[in-house]
Amino acid sequence: MNARIEHLETSGTFSLDGGTWDVDNNVWIVGDDSEVIIIDPAHSAEAVASAVNGRKVAAILLTHGHDDHIRQVMEVGSRVGGTIHLNPADRMLWDQVHTDGAPDGDINDGDTFTVAGATLRAIHTPGHSPGSTCFYSEDLGETPVLFSGDTLFQGGPGATGRSYSSYDTIVESINTKLFTLPENTRVNTGHGPSTTIGEEAVQLQG
Repeated sequence: MNARIEHLETSGTFSLDGGTWDVDNNVWIVGDDSEVIIIDPAHSAEAVASAVNGRKVAAILLTHGHDDHIRQVMEVGSRVGGTIHLNPADRMLWDQVHTDGAPDGDINDGDTFTVAGATLRAIHTPGHSPGSTCFYSEDLGETPVLFSGDTLFQGGPGATGRSYSSYDTIVESINTKLFTLPENTRVNTGHGPSTTIGEEAVQLQG
């Protein structure tokens, strides 16, 4: 069976630099009826475990270390299994949330993760956070797919107004690493609706 993409939206809070905000997060599950990869299992371990529904979890991939994306990941791992992976440049953000326990593996630029015949390639896109990482695949339908985390949204780059973030860096990451992807690449974001590389390139470069 070909790999497919499943979408789950969860709600909770994001806290950093002394502030807390209500947020809705996109959780992406990639795989088939037997095996899946989970991307950013935010807020509700129960909801994520229900969506996995007993399937083998090949890996849990984190696009970055902000607490809304990682707070529940240890609980998710304990419920459904799977190794937890994070770019080590965001380890300081992880350590703010998880004082005992570490990710099982690092994510570095160019690393690949395979599930149900589909390969996801890591693209390091610093800016929203130092370790922000997107995942790109050409094996998930008629067009390529990018899981962009909080690096690229419908309407522009992710936020850069808080600690460990940089507007100049995120714009460089988007221009040099994401806008070089095919224009028809579907962008599945960390929050809000999906978009395409072509649509965002016109807005940001035009």
